[in-house]
Amino acid sequence: MKSKRVLSFLLTLMLVLGITCGNLVNAAPTSGIEIVLDKNNATVGEIVTASINVNNINNFSGYHVNLKYDPAVLQPVNSKGEIYKETTTPEAGSILLNSDYGISSVAANKVNEGILNFSRAYLNLEAYREEANPEITGTIAVVKFKVLKEEVTSIGFENSPTLPNSVNGTLLFDWNGDRISSGYAVGQAQVLNISEKDSSYITMTFDKNTAEVGEIIKATLKVNKIDNMSGYHVNIKYDPTVLQAVNPSNWRTYTNSTIPSGGELFKSEDYSPMPAAGHKIEEGILNFSRAYLNLELYREDGVAEETGVIAEIGFKVLQQKDTAIKFEDAATMPNGISGTLLIDWFGNKITSGYVVIQPEKINAVAEPTVTPTATPVKTPTPTATATETPIETPTPTATAAETPTPTATATTAPTATPTTVPTATPTTAPTATPTTAPTATPTTKPTTTPTAVPTTTPTIAPTATPTVVNSYITIDLDKTEATVGDVIVATVRVNEIKNLSGYQVNIKYDPEVLKAVDPITKNAYTNKTLPLNGELLINDDYSVLARAESNVSEGILNFSRGYVNLEEYKLNNDPEETGTILVVGFEVLKANNTVIKFEGTSTMPNGIEGTLLFDWDGNRIAEGYSVIQPKEIVISESSTPKFMYGDVDGNKSVRINDAVLIRDYVLGKIDEFPYEFGMLAADVDGNKSIRINDAVLVRDYVLGKISLFPVEEKE
Repeated sequence: MKSKRVLSFLLTLMLVLGITCGNLVNAAPTSGIEIVLDKNNATVGEIVTASINVNNINNFSGYHVNLKYDPAVLQPVNSKGEIYKETTTPEAGSILLNSDYGISSVAANKVNEGILNFSRAYLNLEAYREEANPEITGTIAVVKFKVLKEEVTSIGFENSPTLPNSVNGTLLFDWNGDRISSGYAVGQAQVLNISEKDSSYITMTFDKNTAEVGEIIKATLKVNKIDNMSGYHVNIKYDPTVLQAVNPSNWRTYTNSTIPSGGELFKSEDYSPMPAAGHKIEEGILNFSRAYLNLELYREDGVAEETGVIAEIGFKVLQQKDTAIKFEDAATMPNGISGTLLIDWFGNKITSGYVVIQPEKINAVAEPTVTPTATPVKTPTPTATATETPIETPTPTATAAETPTPTATATTAPTATPTTVPTATPTTAPTATPTTAPTATPTTKPTTTPTAVPTTTPTIAPTATPTVVNSYITIDLDKTEATVGDVIVATVRVNEIKNLSGYQVNIKYDPEVLKAVDPITKNAYTNKTLPLNGELLINDDYSVLARAESNVSEGILNFSRGYVNLEEYKLNNDPEETGTILVVGFEVLKANNTVIKFEGTSTMPNGIEGTLLFDWDGNRIAEGYSVIQPKEIVISESSTPKFMYGDVDGNKSVRINDAVLIRDYVLGKIDEFPYEFGMLAADVDGNKSIRINDAVLVRDYVLGKISLFPVEEKE
């Protein structure tokens, strides 16, 4: 059973790494076409601008698209406010503008049905090729929509009979006039006026949309109502000449392996959260992920984290100009939805059922208010052949329509790269954890839990007795004499361990004498309970991964904890070498002398007396430190508390103040005594109650009228 559980965890680890952060190191923009709205919410009469953008389309020369919208909610208009007609072409974008190559622009819209069907392409492809300067990225069209009703609606690409062999309502052409039938992704429909309360989505919001040079804009990534979500992987694009990614709290500049801070979700160490990052800061790409590894326990607990903040990022303004930050597809995230991959608690990609809400622009220039002319009232009269014209014409050159004869179907195009690509795992960039043994996450070897009951004697005796005397790991006990019912607090501490980045320890105790508990709540440990944190290895900037694989029925606690982002840890050059690393409580069950100690186990080969320590290069520290075991614990039956009759304030003497305190207690002026045994000490007449007579007796004792209290005479 134990081996199955370990195998399940390892499979989950590989699955999640493959899905989420496997390719972070190589994160790069993918080829695609998408619609970007200038705003996510708009009221009646407002103008919403939809930009159609292409990205990294090799040797791009033209396009033909079919756009769908709800004509009862949105009305396409030009810059003058005139309603689109059947033949109205959209405004040009930033590419396909060079008249030297001959531009063809055609439209065959059905505005009454909410369909815009248009194309634009270069005709003189020979000259375009000779220049050898292809326009592969940019805006290809701009469409404005006037809001007629304030309700949830969408604008998206849609297949059409007039675009045979299209890829989700899009046809793209290269400079040979050939149809680009695969290798690019089509962005999902963009939603306007979405219900933030009831809808399933991922979005990014800013604390401000206008900022001066030097100011920090905080971007907050949120998810809402994502069923059984267990992790995410996102790719964010920005202009690095305009914005600089920073930590919003301390303004520290991002490196390629910085893990974003903040967030409410996927932080519970009970489920082993695994963060990773593989940015390309110089290119303006942030690519990061966070996911739970212990999905079995996450499902068993049955409380899915479906709504909340997942990350916070700061952007320092370098230039005050119109710019955007957005989710963007990446070749390393095949089958992602607009630069996002969400994972459920079975480790599966969530491939549908949520929308990606892109943020509004930053420092955008306000659009002038469009005043419609009188002509918009007229309904354009469609000609009989309008819909068929663009079928042949969108293609560049006279032969473009025939040349791109259909090959691969539309469905295969967006996949771009096979799902196996992500296997690179983020272990190279975020320096995936102390890889050797506990891989900062005691996942592989450490995870195997101390099943085989650890040998009574350590597998490797106090080897590697330190060459450096001051380097050690030890267990500090808050008491070595205890009675039944007491809680002994055990603190594991390290001293002068050079460049420490992680640990795994195996601790043995007698489960018939001691019970492992939380020292604060006294809740009993399970096999998956993590200990309380110490002073070290708690910095979220370095991505902490913790794991527990104990066997409490056999008196074995097996814990590990380590930093994953070792590159960042090393760069900051502030190693955590001395301090506490964990705290555990032990409740005393019966009177029997006992020990709590580190103990070797077959699940930690090459460990030193049940300890494995790792440095910031991910290497096991094989020598140079000693293991100091704690002393034996002497346990006795619970005894009557030791106190002095009459001493209700606990100062080890009986004075007039004690008589006053007893009087005040009887009169109801105080509810308790300042001494834990005050109630016992106050009953000086031995009648099992505290009355004014007890105060009188204490007064008489202080005045020397009596030398013993009645309760002492009875004893």
